[in-house]
Amino acid sequence: HLGGADLRVAVPDRLVTIKEIPLHGQDEKDRKKIIFELSATVPEPDNNYLYDSLSTAVENHSLGLMTRMEQLEQILKPFEKVENPTETLLRSAGLALGYINFCQHSGGGLIALADFNLDSLSLAFVHENKILDLGYFNLTPFDLENDAGWSKLATELKIYFNYKQSIFMNRGISLPLSALILSGGEIDSKREEQLLAVLKTEIKKPQINPAFISGNHQNGSVPLELYLVALGLTVN
Repeated sequence: HLGGADLRVAVPDRLVTIKEIPLHGQDEKDRKKIIFELSATVPEPDNNYLYDSLSTAVENHSLGLMTRMEQLEQILKPFEKVENPTETLLRSAGLALGYINFCQHSGGGLIALADFNLDSLSLAFVHENKILDLGYFNLTPFDLENDAGWSKLATELKIYFNYKQSIFMNRGISLPLSALILSGGEIDSKREEQLLAVLKTEIKKPQINPAFISGNHQNGSVPLELYLVALGLTVN
């Protein structure tokens, strides 16, 4: 069930601008203020963009989301024949929701999620089983066919994680990164070791909570841990 929609489509992270907004974002009044804040950042008519928001693990703090309508229309064009409205969700948000709702949760208060998808890496931070922040990496500059490319990626992720943790401290969350959950592709133990050597944090694969899965899926016939984003798209 998708709240009245027949289909929910993941929007690539690179197409969405994220802005931190110091509002809770749950009630209609806050949502209108968030849309106003977002629309004030672009010198174009409001109808050129789709505005949305996500509440976060920090009280009175939301993520404002802004996507060009023309880009959304291109994404949704293949689904024009769907009768009911088609919803969209930022890919990294789908990753976070898939982990929060379908996986066994790792210990510790601050978890990073990273999902490989062709030439991009969706990123999400989760605190106390709630979305804290979202992001992504363009993987084009990294040659992941060799060791040097993975070493470069590990270094860039380390810098990015340190930067994000300094932001989280300003929001009142002063915790080390307790684990990095990798999903979305075949990442062998050698690559995990390269990341571990630089990041100095536990590297894990997602573990689907068997309480949410029935039938043949419990026997591992479908590697659901590779499809956290798709699972997240099903969450209302």
